[in-house]
Amino acid sequence: MQETFSPAQLDQIAARGDSLYAQGNFQQALLHFSLALKHQPAVAQHAYRAGLALWRLGQPEAAKQSFERAIRLNPAFPHAHGELSRVLLTMGHVGPALRHAQKAVELAPDDPSLAVALASVLQADPQSEATGAIIDRLLKSGHESTDLAMVFARAAVGNARSPEAIELIERLLAKLPPLSIPEQSALHFSAANLLDAAGRYDDAFAHASAANALRQASYDPAQTEASFSAFIDYFSRAKIDSAPRPANASDLPIFIVGMPRSGTSLIEQILASHPAIHGGGELNWIARVFESAVQRGAGGNPPTLESLDGLTASDVNLLADEYLKPLRALNPSARHVTDKMPTNFIYLGLIAMLFPKAKIIHCRRDALDTCLSCFMTDFAAGYEFSFDLPSLGHFYRQYQRTMSHWKSALDLQMLEVDYEQLVANLEAEARRMLAFLNLPWDPACLQFHENKRFAGTASHQQVRKPVYRSSVGRWRNYGKFLGPLREEFSLPL
Repeated sequence: MQETFSPAQLDQIAARGDSLYAQGNFQQALLHFSLALKHQPAVAQHAYRAGLALWRLGQPEAAKQSFERAIRLNPAFPHAHGELSRVLLTMGHVGPALRHAQKAVELAPDDPSLAVALASVLQADPQSEATGAIIDRLLKSGHESTDLAMVFARAAVGNARSPEAIELIERLLAKLPPLSIPEQSALHFSAANLLDAAGRYDDAFAHASAANALRQASYDPAQTEASFSAFIDYFSRAKIDSAPRPANASDLPIFIVGMPRSGTSLIEQILASHPAIHGGGELNWIARVFESAVQRGAGGNPPTLESLDGLTASDVNLLADEYLKPLRALNPSARHVTDKMPTNFIYLGLIAMLFPKAKIIHCRRDALDTCLSCFMTDFAAGYEFSFDLPSLGHFYRQYQRTMSHWKSALDLQMLEVDYEQLVANLEAEARRMLAFLNLPWDPACLQFHENKRFAGTASHQQVRKPVYRSSVGRWRNYGKFLGPLREEFSLPL
């Protein structure tokens, strides 16, 4: 029997969700918003709130659908248009993002938060002067908000307006009543980025530490290690060799894997500048296919890794198509499509079963530089290992252990690209990657920074610039803070 709630009770449930959201407890907030939406499916505000929580939980596709539902329920919902524009931008859909941002401003021209949303989309075009005009207009009007500060911070990195952007962030952080926990964390990350570019490394690390502490992430080293061990133990060479294979193995996907912040975005932008390659971005589809695989193999029993033993040749064909169909839809004429979800390295055993002809590019980078960059980056949910240095070091070691196993257990075609070599010898490494992919050389790959494609990741600003070497050995600027990492890697303190 379905539980019933009065309208007043549903208002309380939604309000409790608002409170949980402000505290940074997005999963519990989503449960409250979803419950309210289930019992009041015609209320656009509930769908909008659910979209906000899904976005913060790192589920952009689900967030997109939720904001679209809110707009269907209320086409004149300006903030739903504004938030949808942000999600679409992150997914790389700049044109639709711009249309929704413009619609939001049209519906509520006096709302400064929607003007900021429009500025965020316009910022995707590095030649656009409109972003600066909106920022200046809002600042002169006295408007101050987290979103404005973050857009201003991105525009001010490394230039004369950096001190002004830092001052705005510091004023916002000092406000009473305080901002929500997510807003505080985002502002601290923005300040860390500005201060790092200004060479104020101690202050930058202090802000990054404050930002990460606010995330209140829970990382379980023992559980993480056990999860990686389960994949290593299950996907032995014998297991993979005996697994069913798809009838028509596709070489459409190029999987770019490695630790986050190891150069995956740069490599994808270089490759996506080739006319035969479409840059798909960070796709979470392999993780979804894995869940489908264990469910399918379980046959109604509790799903585990061993459930994959139950997969038939027909199952494998269906699972491969589950991934390939939306991949092809991204660009039906492309010879290859990249998937640069870094943590797909976990699923290389499954990839070997479903796509034995796929090419893998493994990005490697100095461990201290990689982990420091993760620590300084405002990741969405799903990167709980990145919020303190010991957890980062532990996760990095599990990544190394897993990649070592795949090298011995898989027959996949894999090319290892070192970030340091890439930035030192761009053309040689770009030619090596294209030769690996059996594609002719194209000089456009050296002009990757001129590619109008928007990379909807934390590296979107970096890949719009020519290769620079200042990020190599960056850890030395923060050496005195990195003792926990050195201990994890057994390096001298």
